[in-house]
Amino acid sequence: MTQLGADPDDLRGLARSLRSAAGRLDTLSVELTRRTRMSGWQGPDAVAFDRRWRSQHQPALHATADGLGGLARHLEQQAAEQLRASAGATVGSVAAPSGAPRTRATAALPALPRVEDRYQGNLDLRVGVVGVGLVGELVVQHLDGSRRRVVLTEAVAGGGVLGAGASADLGVGGPHGAVATATGSSADARMRAGAVQRRSWEVDEGRVDELLARIAAEHAGLAVTGRPDALVAAAAAVDGVAEWITGTDPGWDLAASVTAAVPTPTAHEELVEVELVAAAGAGVGLAGVARLGGRAQAAGSVRVGTAHRGAERSTVLEVQGSGTTALTSTLLRRLGVALPPDAHRGVAVRLELPHGSGHEEPTHVMVRVSSTSDTQVHDVVARVDLAGPEAAPTVRALADSLTSVARGDLPSAITHLDGVTVDPERVTLTASTGTLSGTSGRAAAAGGVGVGAGAAVRGQVLRLERD
Repeated sequence: MTQLGADPDDLRGLARSLRSAAGRLDTLSVELTRRTRMSGWQGPDAVAFDRRWRSQHQPALHATADGLGGLARHLEQQAAEQLRASAGATVGSVAAPSGAPRTRATAALPALPRVEDRYQGNLDLRVGVVGVGLVGELVVQHLDGSRRRVVLTEAVAGGGVLGAGASADLGVGGPHGAVATATGSSADARMRAGAVQRRSWEVDEGRVDELLARIAAEHAGLAVTGRPDALVAAAAAVDGVAEWITGTDPGWDLAASVTAAVPTPTAHEELVEVELVAAAGAGVGLAGVARLGGRAQAAGSVRVGTAHRGAERSTVLEVQGSGTTALTSTLLRRLGVALPPDAHRGVAVRLELPHGSGHEEPTHVMVRVSSTSDTQVHDVVARVDLAGPEAAPTVRALADSLTSVARGDLPSAITHLDGVTVDPERVTLTASTGTLSGTSGRAAAAGGVGVGAGAAVRGQVLRLERD
């Protein structure tokens, strides 16, 4: 029997070889830099050589290593697609009759990560009618084999806040951070705009802790000195002093770079965000014996920006909405009466339109819809392949819609979407259902009418396990 495609094991073996070669190139680049600086060569020619090495040859080595890593990831994806195609052929396939027209098959989609560990922290501050929010989220996704994808999302936003009343929240709730108000009552509404940065890396399981340590060192340096490479800069300063005293560069800055610098991410996204949030809570107590409290919150946000994956670039649109409610009662709990569980409903839609190379039109559009109902998470990912002249109106309509969203003109964005037509035969889907578990803690206090002040801190440790 003739075999179509490649052996998945051979593809994975080649991917491992490419990844190993990429690691050797990175090591070689560091070693050559160290030897160049320790050679003792002085004078204009040495300065010119060093400049040429740093501006041309060293970046070329790093670019080659990144390219090999990208090829390795592509081969692993091809191996997974080959397995899925083989499985589909085993279930049953019908050969096209001779002479029948042939259409371009859509590309298979990689499976969604089977497990995701999520860690999130939020800090919200309000002084008068001005509010500032900081958000950090770290996600570790379990890929095929021992590979892990580490995704770090950081957001900072500021805007106007209107509030009334005084309240205090303190407690641990379910996976959505639904903690009822313990004392007092308050309501607030805010509109903020900000920037979002999302970076992701794909590493072996054994290197996750090392990567997280490098990221922590980067943030520590940024917090203390305002520079993400503070450790490398400090080592370079010590190198300068040591070289002035001994006449030899010890190369501590290179050692710091190798051990502490954050590697180049596999993907990097830069987005702008507009967020709307409304919340209200109330709590009453009787000398600490009985307490009844509740809180409800509704939130929505729109993000638009650009994603980079190596040389590839895409326009990204994300729309999110959620509603959360929580109730608590110490007296009813002591009496054994169960209150309704914390309720949460949410939906997130992401549209990604890759940019074609040169003057070429995009070849496909990626759409992802994630909905959450309490602890159940449903994900649907679709790839719409675009080909031929009939795809041009769809591409233009999508591009015009994204441009309208970036301008804040949502009615025009919706109008442009009327021009989007999709051929079902060019759509590839993958879907999954998962269960969300974990805990969230919230501490908050607010007071004043309109010109008051408040602060809220929230943390989450979650795990998503897909079927």
